[in-house]
Amino acid sequence: MNRFIIQYHSITLASIANRAEQQVFPLPTWRLDFSNNNIVQVVGDAVEQKDNINLHSGLRIIVQCHALTSEKAETVAKNLTEHLLNMVTLSTLAFSNPAQLVSIIEFTGKQLPLMRNFIYPFDGQELLGSLAPINESEFREIFDAFNRCADQQRIARALSWLRKGINEENFVDEFTANWIGLEVIAGVLRRMLKMRVQDPGPWDGLEDVYERELGFSNFNDVKGARDSLLHGFKELSDSFIKEIASYVVPTRQTLIASVARIIGLSKPTRDALLSKQVRRLRRKPWIVVEGELQNLPADFDELIKNYPSVRPTSVTTGFSLSDEGTLNLNTKVTKTFLAPAGVTWHPKSSEQWGDEDAGIIKASVGT
Repeated sequence: MNRFIIQYHSITLASIANRAEQQVFPLPTWRLDFSNNNIVQVVGDAVEQKDNINLHSGLRIIVQCHALTSEKAETVAKNLTEHLLNMVTLSTLAFSNPAQLVSIIEFTGKQLPLMRNFIYPFDGQELLGSLAPINESEFREIFDAFNRCADQQRIARALSWLRKGINEENFVDEFTANWIGLEVIAGVLRRMLKMRVQDPGPWDGLEDVYERELGFSNFNDVKGARDSLLHGFKELSDSFIKEIASYVVPTRQTLIASVARIIGLSKPTRDALLSKQVRRLRRKPWIVVEGELQNLPADFDELIKNYPSVRPTSVTTGFSLSDEGTLNLNTKVTKTFLAPAGVTWHPKSSEQWGDEDAGIIKASVGT
């Protein structure tokens, strides 16, 4: 079999080092060994340089394995990398994008190593949210516990739903993802509950975590909302959406606590995971401008023929790093107002906004 070294990149706010540490090369890495199959996985930060500052662009994952073909090696490496990213999400509650293949180096022993690089020149983007550093001791405990667990495949699927739920755009989809993750491991929890309770029901293991371990008190209501949502028993009204929204955090915490119970995490680590804040960056920061319109056509049909808009004609973005390692972003935007003849726009304010869970402390915009 040939030896392969395969590199992936995942866009995420999770990081190994803080911003100050990311300014000095070589960047720190963690090595993860799979002793039973001679596979090594290394994870570290990926950075891009802007204004002489190394900006965190995600995680860099390198896998060394042996396989008969590069296709088989890539399959093994991709699966292990996605498992790793699922554990990153569990340990930080920071979403991570699917891993993107960067390069493959193949060693045959009969010729010089062959490297294939995959270049994506049109999708590069720096992450502008605050980092979510991975606690190494917590992560290694999760990694070791997962590799000892007899229910790895179920845990891996449950964590993939946790990861998906964290990046969902609305409460209904996030609740659904959390619940599907719980259903994946409901049977494992029921089996574990049999050691304490005679003939538990199919949902009793989940209820035990939800109510007895975490102290929530309305599992039947949550289960009823799941039935109504997935089977269409109830109209998706505003009141029902608000009810589902109230279950998002409890179901997410139940999924985390359930995984912790199954793989045998210590209580301090479990509690640390439950206390973390969700971190995600669905979009880059955006600018909101506000102003008054004068001489706007009163007729709606006439208005939509040339609907007024404000568009950027040039954007200049500058980055700086404070002595404390805080990333500062300053944006200057030149804007053009487009509208029907005679309509004028009187700007009043301009602000820069960002995702609520991105951890952006402050951003300034000039015009």
